[in-house]
Amino acid sequence: MADLVKHIEATALTTFEVDPDGSRVHFHVLDREGSPAELILPATCLGQLLMTLPRVMREALRNSSGDASLRVVYPLEGYKIERAQPSREGGHLFIVTLGSGGFTVSFAASAEGLTDIAHSMIGDVATSAEAEHRPTRLS
Repeated sequence: MADLVKHIEATALTTFEVDPDGSRVHFHVLDREGSPAELILPATCLGQLLMTLPRVMREALRNSSGDASLRVVYPLEGYKIERAQPSREGGHLFIVTLGSGGFTVSFAASAEGLTDIAHSMIGDVATSAEAEHRPTRLS
């Protein structure tokens, strides 16, 4: 006997809330009939969700357009670079935070990695008219 899986086809994500103790997240949606439904996930799933959603978006874009070269791109409105605790190997680490429209994402980067990024951009930035617009620092 096959396991029965309950399917809720949502037409909109309406709101979300986080339990006061931070343990669970409630995603409120509207189903096909316009009735409210709720998906409750443990907060520990949020990291998995964050890491999976960009791949899901790329795949949906590729499938809907037939063009694997398309990307979902947001304008970079700000950035922040902070020194982090030294790595286990003793190297300097930085936290690089990029932001757009209230959305921010942070990455850990070594000094060498940031230097490599800067060097890879030098030729493009020096010749690109688009380089005239510089993102602002996040506070």
